[in-house]
Amino acid sequence: LASRQESTTDHMDSMLLLETLQEELKLFNETAKKQMEELQALKVKLEMKEERVRFLEQQTLCNNQVNDLTTALKEMEQLLEM
Repeated sequence: LASRQESTTDHMDSMLLLETLQEELKLFNETAKKQMEELQALKVKLEMKEERVRFLEQQTLCNNQVNDLTTALKEMEQLLEM
């Protein structure tokens, strides 16, 4: 009888441990899923910021070219006025 009670107690302990483990695993999976979603959102933000930096660099290059061409045009106009 004592052996049977011990076996039942062991089985109940095992079941409790299994339930606890399943709950912890479920929580871990939910947390991991949320973190992956956050990571994806951060990647999108980073890509947008990188794209903005590239755009601003291109804009600066274009502005510099416009300024250079404007200067060259003014110099040509001055030469033509002579």
